[in-house]
Amino acid sequence: MTNGLAPLSADSRSALAARAVRRALPSGPAWRAFATGLIVALSLVLIWAVAVALVQRAGRDAAEKARAQAEVGAAALEQFMLRTIEGIEATFAFVEMRRVLEAAGDRPAADLIASHLADIAATNRLGLVQIADIDTNATLRWSSASAFPRADFFDRQAFLAHLGGTRGLLVGVPQIEPISRRWSVQFSRRMEDSNGRFLGIAVMSLDPVALSRDLAEMMPRPNDVMFVVRRDGTYVARSRATLRALAEEVALAAPLPGSGAAGSAPLILSATQPDQRERFTSFRMMGGTPLVVGTGIDAAEALAPVRDFARLAVVTALLTSALVVLLALYARRRHERLHAKTEVQEARLAERAAGAARAEIEALLAGLPVAVYRARIRRGRGMEVTYASAGMATLPDAGKAKPEEDDARREFVARLLSGRDAVVEYPVTRADGSTVWLRDAARVVLNTEDGCEVVGYRADITAERRLAARATEAAKLATLGEMATGLAHELNQPITAMSLGADNAADALEAEGSRGIPEALETLRSVAGQAARAQTIIDHLRVFGRRDAGPLGAIEVRSAVDGAVVLAGAALRTAGIEVMRNIPNGLPPVQGQLVLIEQVLVNLCLNARDAMLKQPEGQRRLIFAARRAPAGDRVLLAVRDTGGGMPEDVVGRVFEPFFTTKPVGQGTGLGLAICHGIMAAQGGAIRVANVDHGAEFTLEFAIAERDAPAADSGLRDAPAQEATHVA
Repeated sequence: MTNGLAPLSADSRSALAARAVRRALPSGPAWRAFATGLIVALSLVLIWAVAVALVQRAGRDAAEKARAQAEVGAAALEQFMLRTIEGIEATFAFVEMRRVLEAAGDRPAADLIASHLADIAATNRLGLVQIADIDTNATLRWSSASAFPRADFFDRQAFLAHLGGTRGLLVGVPQIEPISRRWSVQFSRRMEDSNGRFLGIAVMSLDPVALSRDLAEMMPRPNDVMFVVRRDGTYVARSRATLRALAEEVALAAPLPGSGAAGSAPLILSATQPDQRERFTSFRMMGGTPLVVGTGIDAAEALAPVRDFARLAVVTALLTSALVVLLALYARRRHERLHAKTEVQEARLAERAAGAARAEIEALLAGLPVAVYRARIRRGRGMEVTYASAGMATLPDAGKAKPEEDDARREFVARLLSGRDAVVEYPVTRADGSTVWLRDAARVVLNTEDGCEVVGYRADITAERRLAARATEAAKLATLGEMATGLAHELNQPITAMSLGADNAADALEAEGSRGIPEALETLRSVAGQAARAQTIIDHLRVFGRRDAGPLGAIEVRSAVDGAVVLAGAALRTAGIEVMRNIPNGLPPVQGQLVLIEQVLVNLCLNARDAMLKQPEGQRRLIFAARRAPAGDRVLLAVRDTGGGMPEDVVGRVFEPFFTTKPVGQGTGLGLAICHGIMAAQGGAIRVANVDHGAEFTLEFAIAERDAPAADSGLRDAPAQEATHVA
């Protein structure tokens, strides 16, 4: 016995094994190129990382050196200004002593001190250009100048601060003095007598230009700066400052405390006014004064050696990177030459293995019970098969399908064009006149601009269809057999009524002659109605027993429900079940086959009857309710009973073949499975759920197209049953 597959040769097996090994291990040209590129990339990253690290290290060293220089300069400037402030404080003591001696009447001693103070101002010792004594009314009491007017003291803010009790040293902003017409910065202090009574203030006018020159001599490099500022940010002096710059306000780059002990602020790199050059700056807070001193080392000059080193590092890294790349290219070229023969041999082995694999796949497809194909679908051009397995030759040509199946084929193609999987079943006539049923199932694998490409299979399902038809026919006959007793009783009633009516009409004519004709006519009309009732039942049985359900057509839901109630009515009445119908007018026709829909409904009626037999009489109700689905393209028909519902583990299995909850011998388990298949074949669906006091089966129908032909019921005209409540 063979499985239809050709055995592989030894070379093919070796080639497949070699390919499997190569796929499992990271080898081959692509891997070698990747590995070489990775090594080169890592080398370049390492080279540039070292270069960047060296440059950053040099930058940090240069920055630390500049910061250290800034700290040394700030400390030296702090000492210089402390000595200046000490001299100014001593001069304040002389002014206050002169005021005390003058108040005590010792005029010679007071004049001697005044002469000494005038000499200090005249010789610009400590950078002072004028010394003054301001009275309690803010007027100039005495000045080191030889002649001075009795003018008001111009720094009103300082005077008011001392008058308010400020005893510490105050420093003004650089201004032009009204007396000397020179730039000066006024240092002032409160004067008191022994009782603490306010006597005025002593004012020292410092030359900021001279102080700026002194700062410039302490900082030899032209772009480095030293400066003295008040804590509010106003310059007092700045190395190489112009007169205009002395009065400019500047916001310090680092936050400075308004008061506190002396100390150094954090080192910062910032742009310093007025030239806006970046500098490494160190600040010193001068305790007991409102002054801050600072030194700024020019960042460009401090980091100039780092830039030269960075250029050298970049050149070195570029040369090293180029050398690494050249070595990698050389190694790669040499490796390719060494492995050229191996690559050719592997390619030949792979080609042989691919041929063997294709042959094996063809043999496998030839042994399948279906034909596999690949096709291209273009909009407006239909389906073109581009590949088909050998089994396609054994199947009849699908182009010979019956004309009525063209719509199904068009829907099959349209569904694939929309990107969804599709399945279609259709009959094809052979050359000998026999009919074969085929099934096409396909899936989209590629979408194109004008359509798509699909893969699928085609199978002969004639035997499957015959088995399904036999199962449906057996279920139908079983249903008829189950309803036989009830239908016999249903037919016996109109026949008995007709017999009694005929006897009554004959008796009336015999007894009364011509006077009994009206009564006989009325009785005969009743007999005719009973005959129509019997004929309706017989017609439904005849249609229900058809072997061929006919093509799909437009079906009225009301007609299908009425037919099912006619067939199952006797069984329902015998069980004491009340039937209620809620089918609104105006429902659109649905797509289906009347006989098969009635078979589904009759099966549901009989199942509901069996489920409700355990309920007490008066609580057995079967309800039909139809409505249009919210989406608008479907019609829903609910069949609900009051049988108490089903266990949850049963709900999920009711449509499985051969699954039943009835005792052995009372059910095959095929009824609901066949109902499920019938609904799916008509483009619908069926589902079940437990509701209040029972189970509800919901049938879902597709709405028939407007031009769809009406399904032939095969029934004679009979009075329409419009009642919504039938007992």
